[in-house]
Amino acid sequence: MKFFREPKGETIVPFYHKTYIFGLQAFLRDKFNVWAGNGSYVEVIWKNFKDIILDGIKCYVPQTILNKSPYPEYYNKEIKYLNVKVMKMYYSVANAIIRKFNQQNQVNPSPLVLTL
Repeated sequence: MKFFREPKGETIVPFYHKTYIFGLQAFLRDKFNVWAGNGSYVEVIWKNFKDIILDGIKCYVPQTILNKSPYPEYYNKEIKYLNVKVMKMYYSVANAIIRKFNQQNQVNPSPLVLTL
């Protein structure tokens, strides 16, 4: 049984639909000779091609960081609704107790007024 929260994990998600297409095209066009025309082994060509594509994605595709939810997997809308309901009841009872305490211990403000 776990009594502490695990640290939140972060996931980097690329926004492919917001890619700067013209910049990526120019980048790939400039790097074409690096991976296509050197006449070496297929593995070397593939590694160069993969590195160029990954560099192009890093430069021209925007990314965002998604944080993992700190709640457990079974935490869904119904449980969230019940949790909110419990917290509202808790705060309403706590506020009622505070109001009652303040009413019982209320100081009459009229003697505190200073006259000149």
